Amino acid sequence: AKTAGNVCLFSGAPYQAQDTGVTKSTPTSSTSPATPQGANMEPVFMDAQTYSRELEQARARRAATTAAGQDIGKLPSVKDPVRRQEAIESYAVFCQQYFPTSYTLPWSDYHKSAAEKIQRAVSTGGMFCFAMPRGSGKTTLCEWAVLWAILSGRSPYVVLIGASEAAAERRLRNIKSQLQHNELLHQDYPGETWPIRALENSARKAEGQRYKGRNTHIEWKAKQITLGWIPEEVALGSGARVDVSGLTGEIRGLNYTRPDGVIQRPTLAICDDPQTRESAKSPSQSETRERIVAGDIAYLAGPQQPISIVIPCTVIYEGDLAHNLLDREKHPEFQGEVSSMVETFPTSMELWDKYADLYQSELREQGTTQAATEFYIEHREAMDEGGKVSWPARYREDEVSGIQHAMNLKIRDEQAFFAECQNQPLAEVADLAPITSDQVALHQSGYKRHEVPSQCQVITSMIDVQGSLLYYVTTAWDVNYSGYVIDYGTWPEQGRRYFTLSSA
Repeated sequence: AKTAGNVCLFSGAPYQAQDTGVTKSTPTSSTSPATPQGANMEPVFMDAQTYSRELEQARARRAATTAAGQDIGKLPSVKDPVRRQEAIESYAVFCQQYFPTSYTLPWSDYHKSAAEKIQRAVSTGGMFCFAMPRGSGKTTLCEWAVLWAILSGRSPYVVLIGASEAAAERRLRNIKSQLQHNELLHQDYPGETWPIRALENSARKAEGQRYKGRNTHIEWKAKQITLGWIPEEVALGSGARVDVSGLTGEIRGLNYTRPDGVIQRPTLAICDDPQTRESAKSPSQSETRERIVAGDIAYLAGPQQPISIVIPCTVIYEGDLAHNLLDREKHPEFQGEVSSMVETFPTSMELWDKYADLYQSELREQGTTQAATEFYIEHREAMDEGGKVSWPARYREDEVSGIQHAMNLKIRDEQAFFAECQNQPLAEVADLAPITSDQVALHQSGYKRHEVPSQCQVITSMIDVQGSLLYYVTTAWDVNYSGYVIDYGTWPEQGRRYFTLSSA
C-alpha cells in the first residue's frame, strides 16, 4: 500500500485499525488465528528512497551469494612437480606418464619417430606428414598432442582437423573426457583441469564461472573449448583454445580475442587422417583437399607468422591425398616419412603358401586357425627367416609373433594389407562381374585333368604373357566346337590354389 509517497510494509499478522488513511484488515470473529508472539502489530512506513536503498542492498546480497557459488575456490597444489616438469619437457614422457593404459605394448620405432616429429612441430615449429600402419594409434597420438601442446603452454590456439567435421568432433570429445576424468592430469595440471571439473559437464555454468572474483572466460562447447583464464604460474595453459573442423569446413580466418586483449590466431594444426575412402578414390577430391592443406591450413597463423602442422595419415590409393603429401618431390615442406608393418618379407614363401591354404580352409570349415598356428610353430624358424616387422609386439592372443600377425592380414585381404598396413597400395584392378559356384558347375566336363575326350580332334594352347608370370590353358575341341579344358596353370609354378599376380 502506498500513501503520500510512503511505502507501507506489513508484517502479515492481524492488527488493530488506526486512522492512517490506509485500508486495514481486522479480525472479524473470535475464530481468527491468534496473533504470533512478537509480531509487529503496526504497519511500518519508510520513504521511497529508503525502500530503493533496501532493494539495492538485497540485490547486492543476492549477487554476492551467486558469485560465491560461481567461484571455483582455491586451486589444488601440484601433486608431483618433478613428474609434471619431465612431461612438459618431453612429449613421449607425457604420453607414457599420463596415459599408461592406452598403450599396453612397447612403442615401435615409428611411434618414437612420430613422437619426435610432434615434439619438434609443437616446440620449434615445422610441417610433418608421416604414414603409419592402420591400427597403430595415430588418432590417439593426435589427441595427446593437443593436450600436451596446450597444457605445456606451447600452443595457445590449436586447430584439430579431421577428414569430416563429425570425425573431428569425436576427437574433441575424447580430449574433453581426458580433461574431465583423467586423475593423473588433474593431480599435476590443476590450473587447467580444476575449472573444467567445476563445470560438471554443463556448458551453461561456464558463462558465470569465477576465480578470485574474476570471470574465467572458460568455454565448453561441442566444437570448441577454451581453458579457464587463470593468470598464475601453475596454469601454463591459461586461456588456451582448441577448435575442431572437417578439412573441407570453414577453416580460413580463425582467431579469437583473449581476456588480456591479444588477438590470437592458430599456432598449431593437427590433421588426423585428412581423407575418407570416398575422397581418396576421387582424383578431383584429392586435389581439392591437397590445395586446402597447402593453402588454407598453411596460412592459418597469418601471412607473416609460421604455423606448425602435423599430419598422421594412411595411404589408401595411389595418387590420393596422403600419397601426394608424403611425396618429397611434390611437397618437400612436409618431410614425408612412410612406415610399413612388414619391413622385409620372409624368404621361405613356399611354407607360407602351405600355411595360407591351411589357414583359409580351416577358417572356412571350422571357423578357427589353431591348426595353422601349430603349423607355424612347428616351422617357425624357417618361416621367419628373412622377415622383419616394424612393431614385433603387435599380434593377437591366438597368434605367436608379429610376423604371423602381418602375414595373416595379408592372407585375408592382400589389397587392403598393402594399402592399410604397408602404405603401398597395389594398382587398382577393374571390377569384374562375380562368378557363382552354379556357373562354374555348369561348365565342368566330368573328365579328369590331362584326360582328352575321345571325340575331340583338335588341341589348342594359349599363353597370357604378364611381366613376371605366364598364365596358360590347354583345351581339347570336338567337331561341334565344344571345348574341354585338359590343363591350365602358370609358369613359374606357384604351388598353391589361390594367388594374385601381385603376390606371385
